[in-house]
Amino acid sequence: MKKAFLKIAMLAVLVVFVSAASVFAADENKNFISNKVGVGYQGMVVGDFLNGLSVRGWIGDRVGLEASGFYGRASVEMEEGGYGKYEVKGDLWTIEAKAMFAFIVRNYSKFYAGGKIG
Repeated sequence: MKKAFLKIAMLAVLVVFVSAASVFAADENKNFISNKVGVGYQGMVVGDFLNGLSVRGWIGDRVGLEASGFYGRASVEMEEGGYGKYEVKGDLWTIEAKAMFAFIVRNYSKFYAGGKIG
């Protein structure tokens, strides 16, 4: 438990540093590009809790790409006929990739549709 908490805390610190770095990155015109690439933490509940990291970027104003990865430990209680119940534990890993197209682009929002594979 202590080891898992340490991994989660290190991941959170990494996300903060990567996010802060994108805010201070500038292109040749000295404009901030923080609105083009974003890094964030995600959580998913599948009986147990999975921790995830997501990176999203926009190519131009209309085409976007996103990649996400999740990790967690899960336990499932199984019942086998008349033999009783037993618990199965395991590590869960998921990797997802998403492509997006924005139909409407405004200053602070985008209306988009996309497809995801995982």
